[in-house]
Amino acid sequence: MSKAIVIYASTTGETKSIAVSIAQGIRETGHEAKTSNIDNIRDIKEIEDHDAVVLGSSVYKEDLLPEMKTLLHNLKQADLQDKVGGAFASLEWSEEAPDEILVVMQSLHKMNTLETCLKLRPPLLGNQQQEAINYGKEIGKKMG
Repeated sequence: MSKAIVIYASTTGETKSIAVSIAQGIRETGHEAKTSNIDNIRDIKEIEDHDAVVLGSSVYKEDLLPEMKTLLHNLKQADLQDKVGGAFASLEWSEEAPDEILVVMQSLHKMNTLETCLKLRPPLLGNQQQEAINYGKEIGKKMG
């Protein structure tokens, strides 16, 4: 069974809620999935143990949270080539900032990502939660 990790950087809990829903969608396709607060990632190499990596951040002042930018930089220490990737964000203003995650996954790490980043506005209610679950299902399908 393939396994995925959904890593999030959250300020208010919205991004965590999205991560939980994405992981649920991945599990619904028959794969293992766990969520992790970015602060709990101690060793970049542990991310390599997963077949899929999904990264998400709150967007503050039109930018990703600093801890997500740091993780994206530090991920060059991990071999993520050809792993499935996805990105998501909880945002109120800038819709461009979360695309940075996908660009780094595709260009620097040569990951096999979904074509789009999931961008949701708080509060996460109803069909927005379903969008997150569906995004997770897309990750799961890409995992095989």
